Parts: sequence; C-alpha cells; structure tokens
Amino acid sequence: MVETWLRPNRRVLWLGCTAPLLTTVVGALIVVWRYRQNTLDGWLFFGLGLLMLGAAAVAGLLLMLMQPPVACDPRHVRFHLGQWRSIHVPMEAIDCFFLGEGSSGLGSRASGKVKASHLVVRFAERAVEWHNRDMKPAFGKWQDGYLSIYGTWCESLDEDLVRGLNKRLAAAKRIARESQ
Repeated sequence: MVETWLRPNRRVLWLGCTAPLLTTVVGALIVVWRYRQNTLDGWLFFGLGLLMLGAAAVAGLLLMLMQPPVACDPRHVRFHLGQWRSIHVPMEAIDCFFLGEGSSGLGSRASGKVKASHLVVRFAERAVEWHNRDMKPAFGKWQDGYLSIYGTWCESLDEDLVRGLNKRLAAAKRIARESQ
C-alpha cells in the first residue's frame, strides 16, 4: 500500500488547467462550427489540433494532481517530481527531512527574487548512488546528497509537516527492519 506523505499544490495545478481548458473549449467550438457547416477545411483541422493539444495538457495536469510529490510504500520513499514515473528510493538511503528556503524555480533565473519554502531531503553518506539525480529544474534540485523540492508545487510547508515526515520516516524504517 502506498501512503501519501506530501500532497501536490492543488491550487497551482487547478489554476494551470485554466488556459488548456480554454484552448480545449475553443477547439471544440471551432470543430462544432465547421462540422455543422459540413465543411472539411483548414479551420476544422485547426480546431481539432487545439482540442487535442488542450486535452493533452489538461490530462497531464490532472495526472500531476493525482501523483503525490512524496509517498511511501513498505520499502521505499517515492518521489514524483515532474517525471512520468516516480523515483523509488530505499528508506535506508534517507537520513531526514528538513525545511529550507530559496528560489521558487519560478520567474527569471537572473532576478532570483521569487522565494519559497523548500522541503529538503538529506541522503545518507553511504548511499552515494542517490546523491545526484537529474530532474526538472522547475520542481527542485537534486545534488550533493540533498534533494530540494520547491514548495510551489506541494502543499504548504511548515515545521509541523516536516516533523511529521521525520516521524513517519522513522516509523517506516522501524517497520521495515522488523519485517526482515
């Protein structure tokens, strides 16, 4: 069974759905308009293109709504950070979670003015295979034994949430050790 440890930021993702939904509606209206006129022309194909493009974008955002950024199964902590598949990290490879602050990953990289809280995951020194990974820069940074998940893409981060994550990690590690 997979347990959600950190939920996605639903407000941002629903807001992100507005433009693709509008594109889908406009595409559907164009298709209906040309279909009723019984006309097979460039406008019909343009409308179909808008309809498919908008629907694909909405589907991708809805998939992100259903994928928690951090979840746990009996042996792994799962990180879903903008990839199609989640990354399954063995629990023993994770030392702890803590709260950080820095760039939100939004806006101009040169300005760096948009700040946000981060959830930082520290990996064990002995787990060198988990110290560096490629990931989408908009979602965070994974390097030098730390994974920094930008708070823009997940539920509100605070000390209570981080404390709860560390308690869940300790309990999950204990259960995994006892079941071996």
